[in-house]
Amino acid sequence: MVQRLGCLSAGLLPATIDNMTKEHKEKIGLANSKIMKEKWQDPEYKKTMRKAQTGHKVSGEFREKCKKRMIGNNYWILGKGNLKHGKSKTSEYRVYYENRRRARRKGSEGSHTIKEWKVLKEKYNFICICCGRQEPEIKLTEDHIIPLSLEGSDYIENIQPLCQSCNSRKNTKIICFTKDD
Repeated sequence: MVQRLGCLSAGLLPATIDNMTKEHKEKIGLANSKIMKEKWQDPEYKKTMRKAQTGHKVSGEFREKCKKRMIGNNYWILGKGNLKHGKSKTSEYRVYYENRRRARRKGSEGSHTIKEWKVLKEKYNFICICCGRQEPEIKLTEDHIIPLSLEGSDYIENIQPLCQSCNSRKNTKIICFTKDD
Protein backbone atom coordinates (compact mmCIF):
# COMPACT_ATOMS: atom_id res chain seq x y z
CA MET A 1 0.00 0.00 0.00
CA VAL A 2 1.39 3.36 -1.02
CA GLN A 3 1.12 6.02 1.65
CA ARG A 4 0.86 9.59 0.49
CA LEU A 5 2.66 12.16 2.53
CA GLY A 6 0.98 15.51 2.31
CA CYS A 7 1.92 18.57 4.25
CA LEU A 8 -0.55 17.67 7.02
CA SER A 9 0.66 14.08 7.46
CA ALA A 10 4.27 15.29 7.51
CA GLY A 11 3.36 17.61 10.38
CA LEU A 12 3.53 20.81 8.31
CA LEU A 13 0.82 23.41 8.00
CA PRO A 14 -0.60 24.04 4.53
CA ALA A 15 0.37 27.33 2.92
CA THR A 16 -2.30 29.85 3.76
CA ILE A 17 -2.09 33.59 4.00
CA ASP A 18 -2.22 33.40 7.78
CA ASN A 19 0.88 31.23 8.26
CA MET A 20 3.05 32.63 5.44
CA THR A 21 6.09 34.70 6.21
CA LYS A 22 6.32 38.26 4.98
CA GLU A 23 9.08 37.25 2.54
CA HIS A 24 6.93 34.49 1.09
CA LYS A 25 4.01 36.89 0.58
CA GLU A 26 6.31 39.35 -1.20
CA LYS A 27 7.61 36.59 -3.53
CA ILE A 28 4.06 35.64 -4.46
CA GLY A 29 3.19 39.30 -5.02
CA LEU A 30 6.19 39.80 -7.32
CA ALA A 31 5.37 36.64 -9.28
CA ASN A 32 1.77 37.78 -9.75
CA SER A 33 2.84 41.26 -10.83
CA LYS A 34 5.26 39.75 -13.41
CA ILE A 35 2.46 37.60 -14.79
CA MET A 36 0.15 40.61 -15.02
CA LYS A 37 2.84 42.73 -16.71
CA GLU A 38 3.33 40.01 -19.30
CA LYS A 39 -0.42 39.76 -19.87
CA TRP A 40 -0.71 43.52 -20.33
CA GLN A 41 2.01 43.36 -23.01
CA ASP A 42 -0.39 41.31 -25.16
CA PRO A 43 -2.41 43.83 -27.28
CA GLU A 44 -5.51 41.56 -27.44
CA TYR A 45 -5.64 41.21 -23.66
CA LYS A 46 -5.12 44.94 -23.25
CA LYS A 47 -7.94 45.70 -25.69
CA THR A 48 -10.45 43.35 -24.01
CA MET A 49 -9.55 44.53 -20.51
CA ARG A 50 -9.81 48.19 -21.44
CA LYS A 51 -13.27 47.56 -22.91
CA ALA A 52 -14.31 45.72 -19.76
CA GLN A 53 -12.97 48.42 -17.50
CA THR A 54 -14.57 51.34 -19.29
CA GLY A 55 -18.27 51.59 -20.03
CA HIS A 56 -17.98 51.11 -23.77
CA LYS A 57 -21.09 51.47 -25.88
CA VAL A 58 -22.48 48.34 -27.47
CA SER A 59 -23.79 48.44 -31.00
CA GLY A 60 -27.51 48.01 -31.57
CA GLU A 61 -26.82 44.88 -33.60
CA PHE A 62 -24.98 43.27 -30.67
CA ARG A 63 -27.78 44.27 -28.28
CA GLU A 64 -30.42 42.65 -30.54
CA LYS A 65 -28.29 39.52 -30.81
CA CYS A 66 -28.15 39.31 -27.00
CA LYS A 67 -31.92 39.83 -26.73
CA LYS A 68 -32.58 36.98 -29.15
CA ARG A 69 -30.30 34.74 -27.13
CA MET A 70 -32.13 35.66 -23.92
CA ILE A 71 -35.62 35.18 -25.34
CA GLY A 72 -35.02 31.46 -25.77
CA ASN A 73 -34.24 30.75 -22.13
CA ASN A 74 -34.81 33.67 -19.78
CA TYR A 75 -37.15 36.12 -21.43
CA TRP A 76 -38.40 37.21 -18.01
CA ILE A 77 -35.02 38.88 -17.35
CA LEU A 78 -35.91 41.53 -19.89
CA GLY A 79 -38.96 42.41 -17.80
CA LYS A 80 -41.26 42.09 -20.80
CA GLY A 81 -42.22 38.45 -21.19
CA ASN A 82 -43.43 37.39 -17.76
CA LEU A 83 -44.52 33.85 -17.17
CA LYS A 84 -48.29 33.38 -17.19
CA HIS A 85 -48.79 36.65 -19.10
CA GLY A 86 -47.83 38.94 -16.24
CA LYS A 87 -49.78 37.11 -13.52
CA SER A 88 -46.63 35.73 -11.93
CA LYS A 89 -45.68 39.20 -10.71
CA THR A 90 -48.80 39.51 -8.57
CA SER A 91 -48.51 38.49 -4.94
CA GLU A 92 -51.81 36.60 -5.21
CA TYR A 93 -50.39 34.34 -7.89
CA ARG A 94 -47.18 33.67 -5.92
CA VAL A 95 -49.15 32.87 -2.76
CA TYR A 96 -51.39 30.51 -4.76
CA TYR A 97 -48.39 28.55 -6.03
CA GLU A 98 -46.73 28.49 -2.60
CA ASN A 99 -49.93 27.02 -1.14
CA ARG A 100 -50.21 24.49 -3.98
CA ARG A 101 -46.62 23.39 -3.36
CA ARG A 102 -47.30 23.04 0.36
CA ALA A 103 -50.39 20.91 -0.35
CA ARG A 104 -48.43 18.63 -2.69
CA ARG A 105 -45.66 18.25 -0.09
CA LYS A 106 -48.23 17.19 2.52
CA GLY A 107 -49.51 14.60 0.04
CA SER A 108 -53.07 15.95 -0.02
CA GLU A 109 -55.35 15.13 -2.89
CA GLY A 110 -57.13 17.62 -5.10
CA SER A 111 -56.48 21.18 -6.12
CA HIS A 112 -58.31 24.36 -6.95
CA THR A 113 -57.71 27.27 -9.29
CA ILE A 114 -57.26 30.96 -8.63
CA LYS A 115 -60.58 31.56 -10.38
CA GLU A 116 -62.37 29.19 -7.96
CA TRP A 117 -60.75 30.99 -5.02
CA LYS A 118 -61.91 34.38 -6.37
CA VAL A 119 -65.47 33.05 -6.84
CA LEU A 120 -65.45 31.76 -3.24
CA LYS A 121 -64.33 35.18 -1.95
CA GLU A 122 -67.08 36.86 -4.00
CA LYS A 123 -69.64 34.39 -2.62
CA TYR A 124 -68.87 35.64 0.90
CA ASN A 125 -68.60 39.31 -0.23
CA PHE A 126 -64.87 39.45 0.57
CA ILE A 127 -65.65 39.06 4.29
CA CYS A 128 -63.79 36.90 6.80
CA ILE A 129 -66.52 34.45 7.83
CA CYS A 130 -65.07 34.18 11.35
CA CYS A 131 -64.71 37.81 12.51
CA GLY A 132 -66.82 39.62 9.88
CA ARG A 133 -64.18 42.14 8.71
CA GLN A 134 -64.06 42.98 4.98
CA GLU A 135 -61.11 42.69 2.57
CA PRO A 136 -59.73 46.20 2.10
CA GLU A 137 -59.27 46.25 5.88
CA ILE A 138 -57.82 42.70 6.04
CA LYS A 139 -56.24 40.20 3.64
CA LEU A 140 -58.28 37.03 3.12
CA THR A 141 -56.34 33.78 3.20
CA GLU A 142 -57.28 30.27 2.17
CA ASP A 143 -58.12 28.21 5.24
CA HIS A 144 -58.56 24.45 4.94
CA ILE A 145 -61.61 23.34 6.95
CA ILE A 146 -59.94 19.97 7.51
CA PRO A 147 -56.25 20.97 7.71
CA LEU A 148 -53.70 19.46 5.32
CA SER A 149 -51.80 18.19 8.37
CA LEU A 150 -54.87 16.08 9.25
CA GLU A 151 -55.05 14.72 5.69
CA GLY A 152 -57.58 17.25 4.42
CA SER A 153 -57.93 17.82 0.68
CA ASP A 154 -57.03 20.88 -1.36
CA TYR A 155 -60.37 20.90 -3.21
CA ILE A 156 -62.28 24.20 -3.12
CA GLU A 157 -65.02 22.51 -1.03
CA ASN A 158 -62.52 22.18 1.84
CA ILE A 159 -61.52 25.87 1.72
CA GLN A 160 -63.07 28.85 3.51
CA PRO A 161 -61.98 32.52 3.39
CA LEU A 162 -60.52 33.71 6.70
CA CYS A 163 -58.32 36.65 7.60
CA GLN A 164 -54.74 35.91 8.63
CA SER A 165 -55.38 36.34 12.37
CA CYS A 166 -58.47 34.08 12.39
CA ASN A 167 -56.66 31.49 10.27
CA SER A 168 -53.72 31.50 12.70
CA ARG A 169 -56.05 31.29 15.71
CA LYS A 170 -57.87 28.30 14.19
CA ASN A 171 -54.52 26.53 13.77
CA THR A 172 -55.10 22.78 13.11
CA LYS A 173 -58.64 22.54 14.51
CA ILE A 174 -61.44 21.32 12.29
CA ILE A 175 -63.91 24.24 12.35
CA CYS A 176 -66.34 25.06 9.56
CA PHE A 177 -67.52 28.67 9.76
CA THR A 178 -69.73 28.46 6.67
CA LYS A 179 -73.44 28.67 7.39
CA ASP A 180 -74.76 26.88 4.31
CA ASP A 181 -72.64 23.67 4.56
